[in-house]
Amino acid sequence: LPALAEESGYFFFESRRYGKTSNRSLSELTLDWLNETFGGQERIGPRVWLREQDRITGECVSSKLRASGAQLVVAVSLGVGGNESKRVPSPFEELLLTNLLQEGCTVLLDKGAGEQELARANRLVAAVQRLGWAVEQTDATSMQTLLTRDDALNCRLLTWQGGIGAWSGLIAASDQFIGYDSAGQHIAAALEVPTIDIFPRSAAALFRQRWRPTGTGAVGIVVEGESGKESTPEGVPESVIEQVLRHTREVSRDRGRA
Repeated sequence: LPALAEESGYFFFESRRYGKTSNRSLSELTLDWLNETFGGQERIGPRVWLREQDRITGECVSSKLRASGAQLVVAVSLGVGGNESKRVPSPFEELLLTNLLQEGCTVLLDKGAGEQELARANRLVAAVQRLGWAVEQTDATSMQTLLTRDDALNCRLLTWQGGIGAWSGLIAASDQFIGYDSAGQHIAAALEVPTIDIFPRSAAALFRQRWRPTGTGAVGIVVEGESGKESTPEGVPESVIEQVLRHTREVSRDRGRA
């Protein structure tokens, strides 16, 4: 449909055609198109400007966790926006969390949106608690109470159930972000937080190239089955866990050298 009655001043980015032979991300293609259409050679990338209250929330939570001994704070989002084909099969998510905890990470877990994602997140929390790890669960109300406490935050898994603004603040204050192809990894990359984007084996190569996060920080793409190792007979996607942990250890070493 025509967007305007008079279209002489109207410009449309045909993302499915523009740069179709390249392996650049949509963010990079958009920048190329803007420079080509309007002139210029600037190399800018996506950015996120946090609300002050969300930035303070993230920094306060991170500070409290580090005061209790947290060495590496990792934000994890396993939401898929209702598209279950984006998930790596079970028991990947439980293994991801337990392996990160065993590596010494302190994990911030977004409980996602909707009843299905909330139920899945709650099952992960229960699995972590059964293994004896300390858990703190927060939402918009309990977070305000937590922020006013004078004591350190002594837990290894902190969950967030609420809006994307506060979650973005938590991502910004983290050392790394891990998630499926969804909003979180794009926010993390735009915030210059080292990012791991996890794709299932069903995701086509061009899809992964177009939708990978773009930012000036480190971005790692992990694809189920791409390492050449098959899953165990029990269905454990060991190769994905190994790839994620390799990136996490690199972030930990970089933080240690900083």
